[in-house]
Amino acid sequence: MRWSAWNLSRRLPVLVAAVVGATALTLAQGTPPGERVLLAEGQAYRLWSWTGVAALDVEARDAQGNWWPFTRKGGETGWYGYNLQNAGEVRSSAAKLHLTEEQRAGVGVKVAACELEPGVRHRAEYMAGPSFCIVVTELMAQQQPEGAGIIRLAPRFDIDIKRFTCYALRNGRGILHTGTIQALAARPAYVGVGTWGGPGCSLADLDPQRPYLAFFRPSGGPLLAFIYPHTRTLWIGGRHFLQLWEKDANYFYSGMFDRGHFNETTAFVIYARADGDLEAFEAELPTVLQRVDELAASGAVKLPALAAAHEMQQRMAALRSSLSPADTIDEGHWLWTWKRYYAVRAAERVLTEGNPLAAKALVDWVE
Repeated sequence: MRWSAWNLSRRLPVLVAAVVGATALTLAQGTPPGERVLLAEGQAYRLWSWTGVAALDVEARDAQGNWWPFTRKGGETGWYGYNLQNAGEVRSSAAKLHLTEEQRAGVGVKVAACELEPGVRHRAEYMAGPSFCIVVTELMAQQQPEGAGIIRLAPRFDIDIKRFTCYALRNGRGILHTGTIQALAARPAYVGVGTWGGPGCSLADLDPQRPYLAFFRPSGGPLLAFIYPHTRTLWIGGRHFLQLWEKDANYFYSGMFDRGHFNETTAFVIYARADGDLEAFEAELPTVLQRVDELAASGAVKLPALAAAHEMQQRMAALRSSLSPADTIDEGHWLWTWKRYYAVRAAERVLTEGNPLAAKALVDWVE
């Protein structure tokens, strides 16, 4: 990229913010400035931000009642944001927090917002439950920043793998992959979906019925899981992985996209249990996903992509019931009927694959 005087002046605030943010995060072994602000809490988790910056930290309680930070000692706290080509990272941990509270359909919502750079804001909504917190997140931009990439709609953390010693996730066929993090090969190593290489445990996608990446200590806990509801609608093309990087950095990219996805809303869930029981967590997972659907149906959670996908499913079900080729083959329009029938089936397939726009085009043609 060529850097004109106009480009440099436009990016100078971003560069300054990155330097200030990086300096703040090195103070007091990684503690951001300001007082801690509680965003959400449950029986075994607490989510924190700070009055000074819109960072995110997570704590989990173990079976003995001790609270443990997800972030390693001296590591960077969690942050939303994106990268800019030749201009570093734009972080919520270098932006001032604006915290408000709302009530939606009887559900309390804490809204954490910040301005990342002029005309670009991040907004996260936290809805707390006893064992998990639903987080709705979006990056709003009047104009997409030039050269923006690695879009972190869920935070990047620097995690404590001495406390959270094991990982678990299921691939697209439902096969469980689990192991001890320290047993992975020499750094860099990866665990998750859409990784930047290997060695480690690199998968193509998550099980749509059990879409999670969990970190846990099997003996005495705790367990923290990041869940991605409707992963083939809300997270199509997304990446979720742990990167064991240089100098003991353990970067967990909990949810990101390579590019784009400004002014789009998605959601993830942070789940915790004190005993570190992976099997018990998986048994509770359908209840968690059902709760997301209930809140979306009530209007407490607003996810336009999910609403559009549900609308497509309803339209396709109605069309399929009215387009049986066997019922219309004697009416003289059998070829036209067959084309429409298979167009609906194709729309169902591409919707399942996470392409609602292509599904809509096919359904619009049929109708």
